[in-house]
Amino acid sequence: MLKKVIGRLEGKLGKLWQLLEKWQMNIMTCH
Repeated sequence: MLKKVIGRLEGKLGKLWQLLEKWQMNIMTCH
């Protein structure tokens, strides 16, 4: 049960991290 919840949280964090990295790349290229 707990492992499932942690797995889902890690998946969401991973997606958020990817979005953040994309944003950083865009900001770097824009400026």
